[in-house]
Amino acid sequence: MKDKKQKILIWDIESSLQEVLCFDTREQNIALDNIEIERYIHCISYKWYGEKKIHTISQLNDTNFKKHIHSDKYVLTEFSKIISQADIWVAHFGVGFDIKMFNGRLLLSGLPPLPNIPHYDTCLLARSLFKLNSNKLDYLAKQLGYKGKTENAKGLWRKCFEGDEKSLKQMAKYNRNDVDILNFVFEKMMPFIKIHPITPKDAKCKNLICQSSNIEFRGYGYNKNGKYRRFQCRECSTWGSYKI
Repeated sequence: MKDKKQKILIWDIESSLQEVLCFDTREQNIALDNIEIERYIHCISYKWYGEKKIHTISQLNDTNFKKHIHSDKYVLTEFSKIISQADIWVAHFGVGFDIKMFNGRLLLSGLPPLPNIPHYDTCLLARSLFKLNSNKLDYLAKQLGYKGKTENAKGLWRKCFEGDEKSLKQMAKYNRNDVDILNFVFEKMMPFIKIHPITPKDAKCKNLICQSSNIEFRGYGYNKNGKYRRFQCRECSTWGSYKI
């Protein structure tokens, strides 16, 4: 028997280049006054965990796109409605990039902030839980036996910045594949995530994509807070415990 699962949103953004004025092509400190066009978001792809369909919100969905090819307000507005429905969100390096980029664009666009939503960042989980040769999404997916990221044509980001519709469709396809492999990596990592102690009446799997009551008790442990009982999920192998 499983309880109603929480709504887990798996998502990824694709941001644009930005247009700047500079004297040289080598590394240099570009003055903020020389930023002609700030970077923005081309598209956001997402899926609800447990569902097959991957959705994309793109600049191309904006009826005013041809008039304002550097505007992401439609993307921001529509995705805000989606992510606000989530109990938990999942992204790769989302804490360091995706959520900050999204929040920054909300701020500059005069849009309201997102609610405070718990999250899993698969990049940070990889860093904290495992010693691997890389924490990149492409590497993780391939090492776990899945496909990698999509190879992009040369100049794709520039063409998207210039408003080329064919390139923006290609970018959306690339974006959706990222969500697909992120979903796979997240699912593989979930049993390794440390679970907070729970009470005996809640002795069920705390893996949010499992939540099975089919558990097996595996002895006792001790810490500074006292004695606790260990158990393991028979469905997904996630470990849990509750204080005695």
